[in-house]
Amino acid sequence: MDGFGALLRRSRLAAALTQRELADRSGLSLAAIRDLEQGRSRRPKPGSVGALIDAVGATGSAAACLRAASAAFPAPAKRVETTLGPVRVSLLGPLIVRRGAAEVWLPAKARALVARLALSANATVPVSELTEVLWSGRLPKSPAGAVQAHLSRLRAVLGPGLLCRGPGGYRLELADDELDLAEFRLAVRRARLGEAVDTLHVALRQWRGEPLADVPELRGQPLVTALAEERVQAALLYADAAAATGRSGRVLPLLRELTAANPLHEPLHARAVTALAASGLQAEAFALHERVRTRLRDELGLDPGAELAGALRRVLQPSAVSVAATPGPPRPAGLPPAPHYFTGRREALRRLDGLLEAGEQAGTVGTTVLTGATGIGKTALALHWAHRVRHRFPDGQLHADLRGFHPSGRPVEPGKVLASFLSALGETRIPESFETRLALYRSRLDGRRMLVVLDNARDAEQARSLLPSGRRCLAVVTSRNPLVGLVAADGAQPVTLGLPSAAEATELLTARLGQDRALAEPGAIEEIIAACGRLPLALAVTAARAVVDPATPLTAVARQLRHQRLDGLTAGDRHADVRAALSWSYAILDEPAARLFRLLALTPPGEVPTETVAALAGTTAVREPLGALVRARLIEEPSPDWYVMHELPRAYAKELATRAT
Repeated sequence: MDGFGALLRRSRLAAALTQRELADRSGLSLAAIRDLEQGRSRRPKPGSVGALIDAVGATGSAAACLRAASAAFPAPAKRVETTLGPVRVSLLGPLIVRRGAAEVWLPAKARALVARLALSANATVPVSELTEVLWSGRLPKSPAGAVQAHLSRLRAVLGPGLLCRGPGGYRLELADDELDLAEFRLAVRRARLGEAVDTLHVALRQWRGEPLADVPELRGQPLVTALAEERVQAALLYADAAAATGRSGRVLPLLRELTAANPLHEPLHARAVTALAASGLQAEAFALHERVRTRLRDELGLDPGAELAGALRRVLQPSAVSVAATPGPPRPAGLPPAPHYFTGRREALRRLDGLLEAGEQAGTVGTTVLTGATGIGKTALALHWAHRVRHRFPDGQLHADLRGFHPSGRPVEPGKVLASFLSALGETRIPESFETRLALYRSRLDGRRMLVVLDNARDAEQARSLLPSGRRCLAVVTSRNPLVGLVAADGAQPVTLGLPSAAEATELLTARLGQDRALAEPGAIEEIIAACGRLPLALAVTAARAVVDPATPLTAVARQLRHQRLDGLTAGDRHADVRAALSWSYAILDEPAARLFRLLALTPPGEVPTETVAALAGTTAVREPLGALVRARLIEEPSPDWYVMHELPRAYAKELATRAT
C-alpha cells in the first residue's frame, strides 16, 4: 500500500487543489500539508485525517485507503528549514535554483543532478540513471561513490532535508509551490474543471523557453522531451477554450511561436488557422494553411488530416467562425529569428525579466537600454529575450536595425524606420513629413501592448523618436554607446553586458562544437577562450571555423589564434569578423581619439591611470578622447581615471599603429 502522503497528494491532485487550498478547506496549516505529503510528519491525528478526507471529497474505498494508510504512517526524518528561505526550482526554461530570494550558483554536474531529480520530484531516481546523466558511458572508477560525493556537495548548498536517500537511489523533495513544473501541471488540471482561459494563460506564462536548454547532460532525455509535448497539449486546450469564449486573439502569439517550433504539428496549425480567422486575419489564415499543406506534401507525402482540413472549411464559412464585426488592427511579428546557439547570460536575463515584471506591476513598462562592447552579444541577448517574452505582448512586435555602427558610416534615418513601422501596423498611406509620421506612429501604439526592438543605435537621439509613448509598450534598445541621454532624460533602464565568465564561454563553445569534441580537448578549449578574450563574437567565429573543418584538432585552432590573432577570427562575412566589428567602432572616432587608441596599444596589459596616458600622448588634453573611446567601447573605465584595453581591441590597435608607422 502507498504511504499516506502519496495517497493524500494523489487525492488532492485529482480534486485539482493546491496545497494551500487543501489547507484552507481542512483547517490544517500549509506547513502541515507539506510535511504530510512529503513524509516528514508523524502519524496524523484521526480528526485531521477526517478533515482531509472531507476536503478532497474522498468517499468509499478511497476514503478507506486514506484511513488505513494513516494508521500505518511511519515517523519520518524531519526536514530542517534554514534562515536562507525555501528552495524553488524552475525547469520550464533555463534551469534556475533559488534559495529564498537569491539564485544558487551550481557547477555543471550539480545542475544536471538537480534538474534530473526535479523532473521526478518526490520520487526516487536510481543511482544508475544519475550516473548515466553525469558521465554518459564514460564512468569513473566508483560511480556510486562519485554520485554520492556530488550529492553531498549539493546538499551542503541546498540545505538539509531536500535530498533524501531512497531504495537504490535518491529523491529531491519539493512542494508544489517549490517547482514550476508542478504548478504548471496543477493549473492544467484545474483548467479542465473550469475557468480554463485565465488559468491556462497564467500556467503557460510559466514557460521561459526550451526546458533545461542550458543543461546539455539532459538533451534528448525522454522526460525533458515530454515536457515540450505537455506545453503543446496545454496550448491546444487554451486555444479551444479561447475560441469557445470568443477570445482567440489572446492565444495567437503562443500559437505563432509553437507552430514555428513544430512545423508539421497539424493540431497546432489547425488551432492557429481557426484563431487567425476568428481575429479577422483570414489572409494570414489561408497563407498558414497553404504553408503547412505544402510542407506535409513535400516532406511526408501526405495531405492535411481531418482536423486541419476542417479548420480551412471553417475559414471558408465565416458563419462558423466567431469573426469580430470590426477586424482588429494588424499584429506585426517583426522579430528576426532567435539565435540558435544561445547560452549563458543568466544574470542579464534575470535583470531583463525583473525590469519587465517591475514595469508591469507599476503599470508602465518603458524602455530598456542594453549596452556593451563590440561583439559582446547584445543583439543575440536582445533577440533571445524578446522571443522568450513576446507572448506577453499580444499586439505584436516591431524590430529595426538602426545600423548605428555600419561600415558605410550612415545610420538609418529615424523617418525611414517610422515608415517601415507604420506599414507593418497597417498604414497604406505614409505621411511625407517626419513629424506627421511620428505622431501617427505614437497614436497607433497608444493603448496597445507591443514590443519594439531597436538594435544597434548610434546615439540617444537616433533612438529617441522611435520609442513608443504607450505605457503598456516596451522598447529594448541595443548600442555600443551607453546612451546616457536615454537614461537621464527618458527614464530608460540600463543593462550593461560584460564579458561572459570562463564557464559561460566554455558553455558557448561546447554548445557549438558538440560535447564530445569539447571534452576530448579541454586544454585547447581553455586556450581558445583565452585567445578570444572570452568575447562571444570571437568564440562564435572560432567555433564556426572549427565546425566546418572537423578534421582539424582544436589544438591546431588554438595555435593559429596564438600566432595570427585577428586573422583567425574571421568567417569570410563582415557580420562574423572581429577585425571588421572593431573597425566600425574605430571609424566613428575623431582624430585625437583615434590617435590615442593607437597609442594605448603600447601600454602594458592591465589598468593605466590618466597620468600615464597623458605622458604617452604628450599632452594633458586626454580626457575628452578617452571619453570617446569609452563611449565606443574600445576601452573601459573600471574606476574613475583608470582605463583598461582588452586583448582583441589591443591587437587591433597594434595593427593600426604598425600601419601608421
